[in-house]
Amino acid sequence: MDAAVDKRHMILGAALSLFVEKGFDGTAVPEIAARAGVGTGTLYRHFTDKAGLVNALYRAWRGALDREALAPMPANLEPEALFALYWKRVLDWYRAHPGPARFLELQAHEPYLDEESRRLSRAHPAALRAFVRAGMEAGTIARASPEILAALIRGALVGLLREGLTHEASIAPSAARMWRVLAPV
Repeated sequence: MDAAVDKRHMILGAALSLFVEKGFDGTAVPEIAARAGVGTGTLYRHFTDKAGLVNALYRAWRGALDREALAPMPANLEPEALFALYWKRVLDWYRAHPGPARFLELQAHEPYLDEESRRLSRAHPAALRAFVRAGMEAGTIARASPEILAALIRGALVGLLREGLTHEASIAPSAARMWRVLAPV
């Protein structure tokens, strides 16, 4: 690996762990550089400032989650199976990437996120709202506010993750229970 790329990678890894441990405001740039094993000046050669660093990290991990969770779905699945596949994808990703998952949760709605990061942060909720609207049109999801139902889905996923209930045995039953919440009466 190229030395510059390797240093950038080391800085991103150090920043991720510190931002998860101490938060953005509790982490100083020299701490990141020290944990990465580089000089502070080297960090500034790769990133304009701490906000630039956190935004690069956010975009990388937000993109990774969205590529996995929002990847094209098989066309022949029924809505409940589509939902179960989406649910499994998100929980599997969070389980495979606990540090980045926690990092993403900590960054939600922070003022230091730039416009590109905010745009990426809106993609996932927009996809959930579109799924909910399509389900309402098809009669497979109860008529309600798509924003509220999408927030319920996201809240249930985050709650399961925070409680550590992401083992394989919990994924299918939790998706089925959530689907029953969404289904028309």
